[in-house]
Amino acid sequence: VPASLLSRAILAILVLDVTVMSVGFHYTGGVMSPYVYLYILPILMGGVLLSDRHAWLLAFLEGGQITLLTAIEQRGLWLPTTTLGGHHVGQSPPIQVAEAILAVWGMCGLTAFIYAYTANRLHRQERRLLAANQALQARSREMEALNQVSDAVRESLDPHEVMTRALQAALGVTGLDAGWFVLGDGHEVWELPVAYGLTEAMLRAERDTPPTSACICVRAFDTGQIQHATTMLVCPRLAQETIVESGLRRHISVPLKAGDQVLGVLNLASSNPHREFSPEELRLLEVMGTQIGVALANARLFQETQQRAEELERLYRVAVAASQSLDLESVLESALDEALSIPLLEGRGGIFLLDEEEKVLRLAARRNLPPDFLAQEETVPLGECLCGLAAQSRESCIARGDDPRHTRPCHFPAWTHINVPILGHNQVLGVLFVYARPEHPVTPQEQRLLETLGQQIGLAVVNARLYAAEQERRRVAETLRQMAGLVSSSLALEEVLDLALIALRQIVPYTTASIFLREDDTMVLTAARGFEEPERVLGRRISLEEGTLSADIVRDKAPILLDDVRRDPRWLVWEETAHVRAWLGV
Repeated sequence: VPASLLSRAILAILVLDVTVMSVGFHYTGGVMSPYVYLYILPILMGGVLLSDRHAWLLAFLEGGQITLLTAIEQRGLWLPTTTLGGHHVGQSPPIQVAEAILAVWGMCGLTAFIYAYTANRLHRQERRLLAANQALQARSREMEALNQVSDAVRESLDPHEVMTRALQAALGVTGLDAGWFVLGDGHEVWELPVAYGLTEAMLRAERDTPPTSACICVRAFDTGQIQHATTMLVCPRLAQETIVESGLRRHISVPLKAGDQVLGVLNLASSNPHREFSPEELRLLEVMGTQIGVALANARLFQETQQRAEELERLYRVAVAASQSLDLESVLESALDEALSIPLLEGRGGIFLLDEEEKVLRLAARRNLPPDFLAQEETVPLGECLCGLAAQSRESCIARGDDPRHTRPCHFPAWTHINVPILGHNQVLGVLFVYARPEHPVTPQEQRLLETLGQQIGLAVVNARLYAAEQERRRVAETLRQMAGLVSSSLALEEVLDLALIALRQIVPYTTASIFLREDDTMVLTAARGFEEPERVLGRRISLEEGTLSADIVRDKAPILLDDVRRDPRWLVWEETAHVRAWLGV
């Protein structure tokens, strides 16, 4: 029975009781009757059983009846019955009957009052205990949810695990149907790392649809306060048919705060369109949002510290590789392996070294590149395509496959191309190129790491080249010393020249070599090495007429270097020299 209807029914009964008692008092001596104290019973019962408004109304009605009865009796308009047949009050049979009725009425009323009062007190106590038990159970569930989040924070520094366990706890304590996390800044960066209870279409729409300022998720980012959506069907971001298909109707966004910074939003949704959130639930979700936010901040700090340690370890290994070996090829291979071990990269890439004379980049080290790539990208002109632009501009270049700066055919279906100049002593020495995973955007910190690796590789290249140049100088000096010894060890001209050609191979690796001696206006081939039949070329003569290579060398007393003899008209074609392409004459 509704409480308001029950209160009105009790009020009507008590008003009727007061009226009957007033009439009974008139016939038992009026306001001077000893039974007037029974007026207290309705007042007491009304104070216990009725609402405050109805209890005061009953008191005013009872007081009015007493006042009216007193006024009527005092003016003699209706005198109370004090005697009957000459007998005093309480002695005549009718009066005795009236007195007995009032006494029984009073006892019944007192008994009813005691029973009603006791029952009402027990009922109220039961309701209070039930409410306290429900509040205790709700508080216990809240504490269990907070403990689950605390355990996740304490036991793991993995953000994904923390968010997964926190989402399970939030859904368990609120009884909602779905939930998902959004991380970023609410505008440019929008990530959806963990979700539960969303349909594939809803998950795809949440992940791929750009945020808008009218969305409550973005408002939670911007204000740092919990935001409600009375209905999800009016969401400005998502298509209505996607929301209808998901079955979700009510939505709440809880900011994940670490201090004054909002790191993300926890979204919770219900399929019940009339679901309301109590103040206790809002306080619990606010506390959980702060817990998760602090946990994410700690996890990020830990990951950044760990990543920084890995970066320093990687740079250290490159430096160790450069110091342990001065062989340029092995240093480049080791440095490339360290670069490709960065988690964001796909595991394929290479290193170009710059050829200063020809202004081209030459592939010096590579990993997991297809044959067609190697055939086409063996050399890249300076300033051409992404690698050439990075070398020319001395700045890193990050682009996707559809970037217009990429002027060469694409060898991979989808990729993010990272090109880092290799610098040494403020000079461009080459380019490190690698490929990032498509789902992993390159962060500024990762770009700085690759640039630092490029500088480290540059120092290693400079050291290796200095070492190679020093070794070459020593080898040449040693070869010249040996040649001097060989020349002085014999007086036979042919033997001395032959020994000189043998020693020369150590300085200038050659396929064939020959020595011409001048006789008047001709040059005579006196010594030869590398020919299949040396006797066929020995003794050959070349005129020192104008227009021959020998004439130019003799006249200018300077060496001549030909990259391709076929393109020089001064070259004399012999059958025995058909194999020659590059030629050096001294």
